[in-house]
Amino acid sequence: MIRPLILLAFWICLFMSHICSAQAQEFGFLNLVNMVPTHPPCEVMIDDKELMPGGLKACHATGWFIVPQGSYRMTLKIKGMENAKGAITIAPHTSTLCVIFLQQLGHHTDPNGKPIPPKIRIKRLQAHKTSRGRTLDIVSLCPERETFHIGGKPFALKPFDHAAVPEWSGAAWHVEHHQKSLGQCHGGEEKGHYTLLLASNHSGAYAALMLRTDPQELPPWMLEKKP
Repeated sequence: MIRPLILLAFWICLFMSHICSAQAQEFGFLNLVNMVPTHPPCEVMIDDKELMPGGLKACHATGWFIVPQGSYRMTLKIKGMENAKGAITIAPHTSTLCVIFLQQLGHHTDPNGKPIPPKIRIKRLQAHKTSRGRTLDIVSLCPERETFHIGGKPFALKPFDHAAVPEWSGAAWHVEHHQKSLGQCHGGEEKGHYTLLLASNHSGAYAALMLRTDPQELPPWMLEKKP
C-alpha cells in the first residue's frame, strides 16, 4: 500500500499548478487497484503528473486517499502494452474504487492470424453502504465465464459479475481456480464491507485481491467549521 504522505505530496504538487477558487474546496475519495497480474507495474499519470514513483505494482492498491473534486485526465502505462487514456471525475463526499484490468475488444487475431493483445482498461466501482456486520462482494474482471472456489464454495461468474456473500463471518477464505491456489483472502477483522476482485492476464494467470470498500469520511480537521 502506498504511503499516505507520498499521495499527499502528489496532490499538493498537482493543485499548486491550478487556479484555486475562493470558495471552500470539496473533496472525494479514490482508491486505485492494479489487477493486471504477472505484468510490470502500471505507471499512472494524472493530469500529466506521475502518481507514484515506480508505478503501481500488479495486484496492489493505493489505498483510499483524499482528492479535490473535479475531472482529471488519466493515462495508464504498462511496459509492452498500448497506453490507455481517459478521464476520471471525483464527486464531493463520494468514494470511488477504480480497478485497472485487461479487456479483449473485438477479434482476438488480426487478418493475418496474429494475436491481438488485450487492452488496458479501468473500471469504476462505487463503494458500498456502511454495513453493521461483515459483508463480502465478489467481482470478476476475467474475460470469460469462470468458476472459482472460495472458502470451498463454487462461484461461477461472468465478466463484471457481482456475487454478494452476506453470510460471510469475516473468516479468511482460500481462493482456488482449476484446483490452483490464488492465495487467501484475509479475514475481516473489523465490521464493514469488503470486495474480493478476481482478474486474469488473458494468458492463463489469475489473481485475487480483497479490499475494504466502505464509504470514506473526511477527518475532523478537514470538516468545515460552522460559525
